Amino acid sequence: MQEVFILGSGNAFNIDKRGHTSFLLDKKFLIDCGATTLYKIQEFNIDLTSLKFVLITHFHGDHFAGLPFVLIYLKYILHRSEPIKIFGPIGLKENYQQLMNLTYPDMEFPFLVQLQELQKQEVIFLENYQIKAYPITHKTESIGYRIEDAQHSFAFTGDTILNEEVFTLMEGVDVGIVELSLWDNPDNKVMHVSLEELIHLRERIHAKRLYFNHITDSLTKEVLKLSKNYPGFGIPLSDGTKIYF
Repeated sequence: MQEVFILGSGNAFNIDKRGHTSFLLDKKFLIDCGATTLYKIQEFNIDLTSLKFVLITHFHGDHFAGLPFVLIYLKYILHRSEPIKIFGPIGLKENYQQLMNLTYPDMEFPFLVQLQELQKQEVIFLENYQIKAYPITHKTESIGYRIEDAQHSFAFTGDTILNEEVFTLMEGVDVGIVELSLWDNPDNKVMHVSLEELIHLRERIHAKRLYFNHITDSLTKEVLKLSKNYPGFGIPLSDGTKIYF
């Protein structure tokens, strides 16, 4: 692995003009594809000719709804002919078809769109990458991903609560991205990570480098303040950030 390019670092509301969650790993993997993803691809002048795989964590619109627009871009703008493989949780095929029916019914592509649903704990191999789907608590279908090659490892929670599933996913990973959406979360009513609980449980996340997405500018400022007294606490992401291995 060489780099992760952050296309979108924000939440569903695009607060602080941040794009919806989407990352590009080694120019081959699009990890989540929120509604603003194609806009961000254009904004950052990203070349998608090397894109081969899409990994979806769950079917909320800020992680999934941008997929039709990326696909028609590949068809009409890049004139793609090579297959693309899309992986996601159980329900991917049904949700993909519903999304296409709502956005571009009867759309046909000159390239094969291969859909593969992943069971939680399932391991697949794509080229020289090993990818494992981890159970995550957010929506019923939610999965996180851990991707490894011969040199490096990368993990992403998707949207989640902060629990043992996250600690297991992040164990010893070179680069980990965890969502951070809230200041606090009284009675754990919202299925997202809060800064308050992260402060208390940070020592249980054993990623070598930890980053935060699904974030706002105000949370970013607080994380940066914390990092001065807690070296290695974590780095808030912004749209356009590049993470190198």
